[in-house]
Amino acid sequence: MRAATIIKNAFVGADKAPLTRITRGVAIALAVPLAIFQIWLSLYANVPPNALGVAFLTPLYVIALLTTTGEAGKKAVNYWEYLLAVLTASSGIYLLTQSERLSGWILGLSQFTVSDILAGCILILVTFILMKRCVGLGITLVVSLLFAYTALGHMIPGFLDHRKFELAEIVEQSIVSVNGGLFGTPITAAATYVYLFVVFGKLLEISGGG
Repeated sequence: MRAATIIKNAFVGADKAPLTRITRGVAIALAVPLAIFQIWLSLYANVPPNALGVAFLTPLYVIALLTTTGEAGKKAVNYWEYLLAVLTASSGIYLLTQSERLSGWILGLSQFTVSDILAGCILILVTFILMKRCVGLGITLVVSLLFAYTALGHMIPGFLDHRKFELAEIVEQSIVSVNGGLFGTPITAAATYVYLFVVFGKLLEISGGG
């Protein structure tokens, strides 16, 4: 029974963590400015896709890390999750400070710094962690296998072999590329349109209009 429960929990999303005074305060401090930013963006601004993606996802990632648990039935956020939230916020802030340089990035020619790679790796790691929590282990394993194939496929003999991709190239395609990276078209659409529908839909529900 215990093994069956573990397997079941592995393939489903984790539980919501009870809000403490700290996590509630952090969530409010990030969610309110994000909502204001999104409304301002829709009315007046024209932000490059990478900067928009970072500004949109970073606070959502921090909130998600502090309001969900790593496994079903767990009732508190661990210290490492607070640390990961701080690292996520730091990575997002760093990438925002580099947005002008990254917006003029030329794939295959521009060079990453160590700080770029570190910030990118942190965001990729957090993406996998939250993917497991939100949609379960199944899709997380599929994406993990694809990442592993990208990194190690050059070691596979036969027709599945491909050229070696360096870590910087993988991070570049995952973070900088707006064609298929983390901050690509789906996130841009979510940040520009979907988020507003969700926010105003929730306001309508709370006000009794829905």
